[in-house]
Amino acid sequence: MSLGRNERSTGTVEAFVSGFEALRSTIWTSLPCIIQSFNESNMTVNCVPAIQGVVTDINGVDQSVTLPTLLDCPVVFSGGGGFGMYFRPSVGDEAIVLFSARCIDAWWQSGGIQQQAELRMHDLSDGMVIVGLRSIPRVIPINSALEIKDDAGNTIISMDDGLIKIKATNIEIEGDVLVKGNIEQEVGYGLISNGVPYATHRHTGVDAGGDISGEIV
Repeated sequence: MSLGRNERSTGTVEAFVSGFEALRSTIWTSLPCIIQSFNESNMTVNCVPAIQGVVTDINGVDQSVTLPTLLDCPVVFSGGGGFGMYFRPSVGDEAIVLFSARCIDAWWQSGGIQQQAELRMHDLSDGMVIVGLRSIPRVIPINSALEIKDDAGNTIISMDDGLIKIKATNIEIEGDVLVKGNIEQEVGYGLISNGVPYATHRHTGVDAGGDISGEIV
């Protein structure tokens, strides 16, 4: 028995759509992921995609499966112009992994403009990771100021409307310090030079006139 025109058309469209969906399922663009390890020497991470894939078993039943660990993904740090902000990603950090439209192997090894080492596209092998993405269970409080801080809120550098605030247990400065303007000291906070608090220091060898005093004691 032959099929009518509409029946043949419907079958063709369904086959086309099915084939298109199958092709689209092999194109990777971006995924949230979870950091498994950090390679400091190469500035890369191994990470596991946080969204499971779907496979169909021999009985035609769809099953969710965890995707394989993505290896040696370069980490995107904020930087440029000879400056940057760098940190060590920790195991369990959430991130977003971006999959390059073309193979990144030659570029990653040598930098500059390179030929494609392999003719793959949107592949799981070509991930680049931006650390800092957060799911709802891992959100932290933020406010209107620009802040660099730890998750616990114990150490904070805050910048807002011309004011810089630093919260820390200790502050160490290496090198010379030039201060233009006034320094105000609140009770309970002291400046220390060579282990001697400025608030209570004394000088030796003090004489009248233009003589120079001795060392701080």
